[in-house]
Amino acid sequence: MSRRANVFAGIPLLALIVFPASVVLAGAGSVGPGAHLIHPINQVFTLLFIMLGPIKVIGPFVRLTGSADESLRRGIALRAFWISSIALVLAATAGQLLLGEWNLSTVSLQIAGSIVLFLVALQMVMAQYGGSPASGGQPPTPTLGMAMAPLAFPTIVTPYGIAVLIIFLVLSPGLDYSLKVMGALALVMVLNLLCMLYARQILKVIGVTVLQILGAVLGVLQIALGMEYLLRAMIILGLPIRL
Repeated sequence: MSRRANVFAGIPLLALIVFPASVVLAGAGSVGPGAHLIHPINQVFTLLFIMLGPIKVIGPFVRLTGSADESLRRGIALRAFWISSIALVLAATAGQLLLGEWNLSTVSLQIAGSIVLFLVALQMVMAQYGGSPASGGQPPTPTLGMAMAPLAFPTIVTPYGIAVLIIFLVLSPGLDYSLKVMGALALVMVLNLLCMLYARQILKVIGVTVLQILGAVLGVLQIALGMEYLLRAMIILGLPIRL
């Protein structure tokens, strides 16, 4: 790997190391139950990074594009970036409109999102104890269609990530906060793109084992987040629960 490639690979690598660690710092300053889900913008970024960010994307991307040349890998990464970014903006917009049209409360959306987040994260964590399934046959031939599925959906664009994004925007106290939320989302998506473009270099530097450890930590944090949001929803509904 050239020196220049090492420098550029270090950017997404730094994101993989720094931002998961920032979850601990963000949790130390989390808002109380009465504030619902109006988080400081740094916590918004951290939560979006956990739910929509690149840690869970690198492994599948390398596996799916193993036999692709550099041009095809770049094309798949760019297409997955644009598809997932546009899909998230459309989903957030449609979600806000439908939330009002169907007279749904943000609490019900919070409960639904927390349940999906908890179940998906629990399945991801428990799968590590079920043994590695035998991988018979060759991996699928890389095509640009992989950018849509399975990369954009469901690897990058997750249902619980959409739910949390909608909640952030619905509970926004003003346009300034909403723009900051969308800015945080844009930064997460750019990190996704960088990590896909330099996925091979990242794996060479940190190795598969470190990535698996980060994924396991991420899964546990997602389980905790799912429980946290469910408990907050119960508190909002008036149940005698204390955090």
